[in-house]
Amino acid sequence: MISRIKYLINSGEAGINWMAIGPLIFFFVLLITIFIVTAMRSKSLDAYDANLPLEGNDIEEDEN
Repeated sequence: MISRIKYLINSGEAGINWMAIGPLIFFFVLLITIFIVTAMRSKSLDAYDANLPLEGNDIEEDEN
């Protein structure tokens, strides 16, 4: 089985472009991590963040 996988990896004219696979794997790991963190956020924190611009007058505008 391992020899078959090695054969498939090394077959072809140029083989596998490892310099392209590294960033691709990094991108998918980052994408999945962002998805998991977003899905695990508490709903109360999302509701608080959604209403931040509408609540309070923490930011004062300059009226000049």
